[in-house]
Amino acid sequence: MTGMERTIEASTTLRASIHQVQVALLFDPGCLVRGERPSADVPESELRSTLAVETSVGPSIHQEVIVQFGALCPEGDNLSLAVTLRATSSPRLFPRFVGELEATPYGPGTVLRLYGTYGVPLSPFGRFGDGIARRRLARQSLTTFLEQAAGRLDAEADRQARSGSWVPDRYPVAVRELAASENYLG
Repeated sequence: MTGMERTIEASTTLRASIHQVQVALLFDPGCLVRGERPSADVPESELRSTLAVETSVGPSIHQEVIVQFGALCPEGDNLSLAVTLRATSSPRLFPRFVGELEATPYGPGTVLRLYGTYGVPLSPFGRFGDGIARRRLARQSLTTFLEQAAGRLDAEADRQARSGSWVPDRYPVAVRELAASENYLG
């Protein structure tokens, strides 16, 4: 399948400090998703999960995805973690996402930013679909993934700090596509 890549990013703010985020991610990056290893012969860094995306035109879309994490990399006060998301079926509807999850200190909390690229097929449907439905689906998928990951990361940091239990509020997520000159891959 011949295709093109689109760059996208999303960000939100956690209540957890950068130190709490680092401890939680060093202990288990899988805390970002609710999932399980697909099989015993698959690396621990790869989890199978379900991504439920709300649509404005009907019921939510549920897609089983494989989430793969790289090693956690401290960069000064920041942290980064490679993330890949790929659908277990319907790759034309749910293109593969390859990117980075970046954590940056922000006051007492942490900004969590997910950025990377997703593939778009270059068939006539792919070009048409990218302009209409695929962009919305990619944005909403990224928003849903980051919102859920933020809630789980804050809850894990809270659990580790043993400061009590609470249910996190929804996380406001800002998403934008980047122009070719802003492409994070260089």
